[in-house]
Amino acid sequence: MEFNKTIFFISPIGGKDSDARLHSDKMMREVLRPVAKELGLEPIRGDETASDPEKIEEIYNYIAHSKVLVADLWGLNPNVLHEIGIALAWGIAPIYIAPDSLNNLPFDIMHQTQIRYADGIDEDMSAHILKELKGTLKRKIQDALSNPDTLVYKRALPYIGKHEELAQRLGQLEEYIGEKVKDTEFSLGKKVDRMDDDLCGKLDDIGKSVNDIFTHIKKGEQNFNAVFIDGEERAFTALTNAIKQAQTSVKTTRFSPYSVVGRHDEFFSAMQDATGRLRNGLHRIIAINSPEKLREANRLVTNNVGKNLTIIFTDIEYSFEIVVIDDGEAFIHFRRADRPEILIASTLHVRESKVASEFSVIFDQIVKTNAIKTVDCSVLKEENVGEEIQQITSFFKEKIS
Repeated sequence: MEFNKTIFFISPIGGKDSDARLHSDKMMREVLRPVAKELGLEPIRGDETASDPEKIEEIYNYIAHSKVLVADLWGLNPNVLHEIGIALAWGIAPIYIAPDSLNNLPFDIMHQTQIRYADGIDEDMSAHILKELKGTLKRKIQDALSNPDTLVYKRALPYIGKHEELAQRLGQLEEYIGEKVKDTEFSLGKKVDRMDDDLCGKLDDIGKSVNDIFTHIKKGEQNFNAVFIDGEERAFTALTNAIKQAQTSVKTTRFSPYSVVGRHDEFFSAMQDATGRLRNGLHRIIAINSPEKLREANRLVTNNVGKNLTIIFTDIEYSFEIVVIDDGEAFIHFRRADRPEILIASTLHVRESKVASEFSVIFDQIVKTNAIKTVDCSVLKEENVGEEIQQITSFFKEKIS
């Protein structure tokens, strides 16, 4: 199923023939499915994605990637509140529905708008009640799709990007470059002198290195060759090709809560192939901020035993990504804080060794100041893989909870 066409229904389910199951089935059959069909979307419920606890991460995937979440607060079911909590932690605001008589809502929900429905809806599924609920829910979903900001839980934005000043300033840089050089080769040296000097001077802990980069750029005698790449697919194509040609080292980050696994498998395969040939290895920073990142980490460990791969775990998250290849080529990927599911909105591909080496310094500084766990796969042995994965899994669960 395509996530961008999915309405994920967070609902009490319960055992067969239980009140919770009968209620949820009716709401799914009589409300969610008709509304979704009219909107060209597909509704799905947790029990339709995961048949046993081992597949709970499938539910997390639907929470993270579905077009819309609809949460039924009937009975304040613990599983429903758990899944809502996960959504809110990731900055995703569900659309809430609830019976008229429901009071004493949890603090983080009580101030959010709820679509209320008649208490007797399970016994009296009259055409009038159904029509009213379906109409209200349909309008709410349509409004949300036309205004995606309503689906962003603002309180979680600091979690999505802890260094907002850095993200904003890099966003200013992206906008400037995008206006000037979209999809073209360019010499930035003569153009960047009009950029606000303050862009580089206050960039938190890594400001000095960024300042150094733009000192190079602002020197009129130096031509700074780069390409601005618009969109995710084109960026990953260029990045994958560059990694395939890497000879010495690759340094790459994954701050986004979304993994590349299952989305850009060719890029992931190129990374894994590189670990067997790079002299100085591949270093990947992984932010501990979602269950699907755990799957990526465990897959990397399992597939690269004895290979030249170092995984650095951090609990810091930025609104950009950096990839440095052979310390002479760099990709700076910009993400959108309002659309975190978009892995890459646009990219600055730097092909100037002196400037690219400065981004390598930034990468090293992030590792030095923010690493909380490191796994060196080159010294890992097959008999220790299970233990290492258990440690990583426990580490993720502790940090995410």
